[in-house]
Amino acid sequence: MGCRSKIFARAICTAFMISLIGCSSGLTVVVVDEDNLEQRMPGVALTIWDPYEEESLFSGVTDAGGEYAFDKAAIPNDTFQVIIDDEKFFESRLGANINNKAGEFFVPVSTKITTIRGYVIDDLSQFPIPECEITVTPDEGIRPVRTDPNGRYIIKSDQFKKKRYVIQARISNYDPGATNATPRLNEREDLENPIRLTPILADTSVIEGGLQIRPSINEPTTGQEN
Repeated sequence: MGCRSKIFARAICTAFMISLIGCSSGLTVVVVDEDNLEQRMPGVALTIWDPYEEESLFSGVTDAGGEYAFDKAAIPNDTFQVIIDDEKFFESRLGANINNKAGEFFVPVSTKITTIRGYVIDDLSQFPIPECEITVTPDEGIRPVRTDPNGRYIIKSDQFKKKRYVIQARISNYDPGATNATPRLNEREDLENPIRLTPILADTSVIEGGLQIRPSINEPTTGQEN
């Protein structure tokens, strides 16, 4: 049996089993916006994939509530993958197991737009730095963002051009730092080198009658090329 015929036959079988068994053993894929996990995404094309046989089991699109439901009896093994293969979004995959008690599998998706992702870390401790302000130069209308609790930043914009930008990080108690990036239009770029920020150490100078403490202030430096 050809590949297409096999997939078609399996889809018919799946539909038949769902009609017999009903919703008692149903599984649901819930597609949400990567930038707002409370926002469910309708009309997203996806495929349920068998990682053992390396073939598609069936495909469909999410409903008005961002959900795609099917019966776990249609899954020949315990595990499967959800593949987002909608041309409007970056492809993503989620491994799942049919024995998940919740019966729901949340899959975040990201709209295809020029994206730069990276991290900011403390140059001394190597720990991530959250709440850093991230700016782009030249900004060209690209809004600043902030790093998350893991020190990660994501810059998305349709204003990017195919040229070099300086990605700069600032936060109190650290000297500013930066790195360079040349984005690929309508693609996602993960920067290999993190932006490293050096803590501002107190600079002491002796004055008559005691010590004067004054912070050191340095100009931002351009980081390594990514």
